[in-house]
Amino acid sequence: MTLYEFLGLTDLQQYQAVWHQGNHIDTLVHKDAIYLLYAMGNFYVEIMYSKDSHDILGKNQFKYGEHLEKYLPKLDLL
Repeated sequence: MTLYEFLGLTDLQQYQAVWHQGNHIDTLVHKDAIYLLYAMGNFYVEIMYSKDSHDILGKNQFKYGEHLEKYLPKLDLL
């Protein structure tokens, strides 16, 4: 699935695609939120949850940039 195909899905379909086709890469806990990073082929999806209620707060999809950079110190890229 390409990023453009992903963006053409409804929100519910996007979440389902991430949970069924994505590969979980990392989890970060920061302040009041939990961030889960998934690889979706040639792009990434970050899903944010409330730390207290575990409700979904939102998602970001990206190929690179500041959303991905916060995971780099933890990832072994070699």
